[in-house]
Amino acid sequence: MKRSLRGSRQQPLPDMNNLNQAAQNIDPAMLNDVQSVVDKYGGKSEQELIGELAAAKRSGIIDPNELASVAGKIAPMLTAEQKQRLESVLKQLGQ
Repeated sequence: MKRSLRGSRQQPLPDMNNLNQAAQNIDPAMLNDVQSVVDKYGGKSEQELIGELAAAKRSGIIDPNELASVAGKIAPMLTAEQKQRLESVLKQLGQ
């Protein structure tokens, strides 16, 4: 099937000055929090990460309704492969 670019919307490039300014305004404490999460989970296998998520769900840290809501919101932005993966993780978590 022949494809056409007619009618496709082209997204404008981001303003690099705005991005640089936003990067400079990042709260250092938040950056440290993100880094600590990366350090904590960075070396774990996929199964270990799913186990951590399941434990968080069981303990009430993750609300099943909120998890379903977030999954519903991000699903339209994912590729077919990513959607399959999301569904697989949700199934493993009993969603």
